[in-house]
Amino acid sequence: MAWTHQRLTELGGRPSLLNPVWYAGAFSLGVLAGQFGDAVSLGFVAETEKQVENHLDAHLQRLPAQT
Repeated sequence: MAWTHQRLTELGGRPSLLNPVWYAGAFSLGVLAGQFGDAVSLGFVAETEKQVENHLDAHLQRLPAQT
């Protein structure tokens, strides 16, 4: 998150005004998953990682091949 903030500053951007909403939502989902025990909580983490990996792979497919 620190790198992202630094990069936004370098590019003259700013964080989304909705960041607190996203953070609160992510925290709430984590608390909810934690209430169901380790199996559900770890399953939630594994699925999140899978979705992030798929998202990043889609971006990598759009990048030009290095020469």
